[in-house]
Amino acid sequence: MVCAQGATHVVIEASDEATMGRDRDTILDHHRDMGGVPFVYDWRSKNERLLWVADAIAGAVGEYVTGQNSEWFARLDSANTIELVSRPM
Repeated sequence: MVCAQGATHVVIEASDEATMGRDRDTILDHHRDMGGVPFVYDWRSKNERLLWVADAIAGAVGEYVTGQNSEWFARLDSANTIELVSRPM
C-alpha cells in the first residue's frame, strides 16, 4: 500500500526517546482510522543526507511563513518544486 502522496518510506531525524515516542504516536494516531500506517518509517541520525534536504526545505518554509526571509521559498516556488496550501484547522 502507498499513501496518497506516493511515499513508501519515511525517514525521521532521530532524537531523544521521548521525542521519538511522540513522533511514533503522532504517526500511529494519524493513520489509525485508515487501518494502519501505509508506509515504512524509521529514525536516522543527522548524518543521513536525505534529512538535509528536508531540513533545508523546512527552514525555507519556516522563514517564509514567519516573515523572516522569503528568498529561499521564492526560489523553490519559482522552480515549481513547492506549494504552500492553507487548510482549515
